[in-house]
Amino acid sequence: MESVRRGMITDLYAINDQEARERYRELVRLAYDVGWRSLGSGNRVRQIRDVKHYLRYVQHSLEALIDGSPLPDHVDPPILDRPEGEPWQPPAAPWYWDDPAGGS
Repeated sequence: MESVRRGMITDLYAINDQEARERYRELVRLAYDVGWRSLGSGNRVRQIRDVKHYLRYVQHSLEALIDGSPLPDHVDPPILDRPEGEPWQPPAAPWYWDDPAGGS
């Protein structure tokens, strides 16, 4: 958690695209809400998956930025304190999203 917060302070300034910066900032907020504030702790497993999937969405956004490709469409981040349900997924995921070799 501390490395995510440190990244917010250092890495955030290296992101020159405002939309990508906002996505990264939202990722840090989500991780903080789950990790430190224990927001909606009754759905812990799903919340962790929500943050993990949002992390992958931000990662995909940063990869597109580095490659000079258009960013994935904006989607609202997961609402962590919602009733039990399926983990959050962006509407359009890259083909390698569920690749076991992708590290998640």
